[in-house]
Amino acid sequence: YSAENRNVEFGVLITDQGLAESVENLMFSKHGVLYEAVKRLT
Repeated sequence: YSAENRNVEFGVLITDQGLAESVENLMFSKHGVLYEAVKRLT
């Protein structure tokens, strides 16, 4: 099973600077909820 099956990637072009900053701030504030750090097993 490949990790690629679970990746979510998207690109968004926002021309409104205020909206872009709002989206960026929201995504940053949800970093611990939306993203999980990958730890290397040794």
